[in-house]
Amino acid sequence: MLHIWAEKAGENLIISIKDNGVGIPAEELCKIQKRIEKQDAQAVEMAPDSGSIGLWNVHQRIRLQYGPGYGLQITSGEKVKGACVSVRIPCRKMS
Repeated sequence: MLHIWAEKAGENLIISIKDNGVGIPAEELCKIQKRIEKQDAQAVEMAPDSGSIGLWNVHQRIRLQYGPGYGLQITSGEKVKGACVSVRIPCRKMS
């Protein structure tokens, strides 16, 4: 099951997608988080356990557009089922 929601947090919009699956083991989650933070796409592609290139691409594009305070956040816990991916972008006022 997927739960998708959006919320305004100050001047930011946070869109979250959470599932109720088995989650991501802590060690794997740490690897994914480190990979998406790398600035160099070639380093991500050349990594022996490479994966997450799509997550990296989205995260880096958001940061290029809006700055380092924005992008993806991935969480998963052993006590909580599933994983959650959140996207943080600035809110824009409609004119």
